Amino acid sequence: MIDVVFSDTAHGNLAAATSSNPQTIAYMNYEVEEYKLNTKPQAIEDSEGIICLGFHWDIGYLNYPEDSEYRMKLPASLYYGHHCRLHPEDEAELLEDGKNNLESLKKLQEFAQRKRAFRIWYGRNAMELCGFYYTCDVLKAYDVDICTVEIPTISTAGTKIRQVSSLGMRHAAEYGDLVKNKMLLTKEMVTYYSSLWQSLKQENTPLRVVVSDILISVPEDFYDNLIMNGFTEKRMTEAQIVSKIMCLNLGISSGFVEQRIWDMGQSGKIKLIQDGEQSHMRIWTNILMDCLMKR
Repeated sequence: MIDVVFSDTAHGNLAAATSSNPQTIAYMNYEVEEYKLNTKPQAIEDSEGIICLGFHWDIGYLNYPEDSEYRMKLPASLYYGHHCRLHPEDEAELLEDGKNNLESLKKLQEFAQRKRAFRIWYGRNAMELCGFYYTCDVLKAYDVDICTVEIPTISTAGTKIRQVSSLGMRHAAEYGDLVKNKMLLTKEMVTYYSSLWQSLKQENTPLRVVVSDILISVPEDFYDNLIMNGFTEKRMTEAQIVSKIMCLNLGISSGFVEQRIWDMGQSGKIKLIQDGEQSHMRIWTNILMDCLMKR
């Protein structure tokens, strides 16, 4: 069984969950105690390898192929952000994630040619749903078994209710229990999910989001009103604004929020009044709020 995930964090957690290393098992037992998880670590013994397809298909135009410079640089740009002072020597590093994704895609196709079975892990967020639909589109041409592990959005830790939309936000100790949600896809289902991916490609918008549990195409400024609502004070650091948005559990990355903040500054919605290399140094002001307070 070849496992497929869509983020480095999920890859690391799944690697721990499939490991027989005593230190790794000890760490997962620590997770259970520390976070009061309602499960016990259970090794996933049928995994023959893990592939991470971190293309971040929820962000950016879809008419660019996997090996285009645009798509290859996009994952790293979420970490650098538009505001970062890049040097010429950084260009090669921007492409590294893209090269890794192409290598992973090649491995996926090689495993498919050898008729290996696949298990796709995803949560109900745009990045992982896009990855799931995309993977079905790639694998539909092969005669292989495909099953899924969909992550429940609501879970409990002790007596507390948690809302977690991303697989990467789950603890490694939980994966052995989550794999019980495995479901085999029929050929018709694979074709259906592939068609959803083709529809998204035809719409070709710069952003995809989940609304009412449905993955849809939207304009790139879809989250801007939420970001503006994050300005509860006239002046706030970028780190404070990002933290408020991430607490909403929207299934988007902090790097994407930082990019939107920068773009909103470029369009004049907000204003940068103190610059800095790191997000806690950069201070932004809500121009409208600032004008109202001066009246």
